[in-house]
Amino acid sequence: MAFASTYNTVSVAATATVIMASNPERKGCIIFNTANQTVFLGMDASVTTSTGLPLPANSSLSNSGFGEAWKGAIYGIVVSNTADCRYWEWGP
Repeated sequence: MAFASTYNTVSVAATATVIMASNPERKGCIIFNTANQTVFLGMDASVTTSTGLPLPANSSLSNSGFGEAWKGAIYGIVVSNTADCRYWEWGP
């Protein structure tokens, strides 16, 4: 169990983009949208701007609690251009 914590920046495009790969060791994460447009989040590459969970500009989403954090991949998509998202993920 070497995984402890990692963070990075991802440029989310107008096609489904992996923000965080699946990680069975994930205990929680935070995703922050630093862009001036909404990023729509989903659990697979079929996410669209119509089906994804909206993460508005300059806001964050926390994925943790009681050991039941989502361990699968997290994808994002934007209407046009790109958006900068940052994440922080932690594990055991």
